[in-house]
Amino acid sequence: MKIFILFLIISCFPIVSFSQVCESPEEISCDGIDNNGDGLTDNGQNLNCICGGNQNGGNIVCNVFVTSGTFFGDLVDEAAPLPCFSSGMNGIHAADCICQEHANDAGLSGTYYAWISMIADNGAVTTPASRFSQVSSPETIEFRLVDTAGSLIATNFSDLLDGSLSRPLNIIESGVIAPAGLFTVFTGTGNNGSASVNDCNEWNNPSAGSRGVNGNLRVNNIWSDKLQRGGDPQEEDCDTRRSLYCFEQ
Repeated sequence: MKIFILFLIISCFPIVSFSQVCESPEEISCDGIDNNGDGLTDNGQNLNCICGGNQNGGNIVCNVFVTSGTFFGDLVDEAAPLPCFSSGMNGIHAADCICQEHANDAGLSGTYYAWISMIADNGAVTTPASRFSQVSSPETIEFRLVDTAGSLIATNFSDLLDGSLSRPLNIIESGVIAPAGLFTVFTGTGNNGSASVNDCNEWNNPSAGSRGVNGNLRVNNIWSDKLQRGGDPQEEDCDTRRSLYCFEQ
């Protein structure tokens, strides 16, 4: 027992709960989210630690990118299913799968979640604030793109919710600017981080009759919801392929 506790102290500081498990010694700040008390995050992984230990001075740095791949509103690509997809996977779990596979393919270490929200039929609300590990972290966290400059988009989680990023979130997982054909990103999330009922039926419906809030990856003040500043509601149709934003945890 003494050896087990010593390992936790060395590999994961500060300790929040002895039930948390860091995946590598580089993960320096544990702050996992276990909403149902089973010792795992909602997507079945070990309770996550903050951002792989990347640091900028005294601040922790979380990598962020937009996917080069695009998806309909059910977030499933039957023509080329991703390796992490399991039978029946959909909704936010599918979004996280997409982000993780894009990160893995680009050689990015760490765990990645999608910036996505939904409101279930039973009224349950899921937002980035309800599941991202950075929300309750006491550390100062910077969100930076995966370009060679590590461009800053927000100085902390609250800064993500103030309506505008420091610069557009337009860098794909490989570290280059998104190709000219990529503009919109499914989020289901307002620019202030709130969930929308327009979530492609809990990210299960790829039809034109369903709506899904999406942002513009090339404009920093409508990055999460481009219609909050006006526009045609048909621009939210779920039968249009769009990217996802991915945030390191």
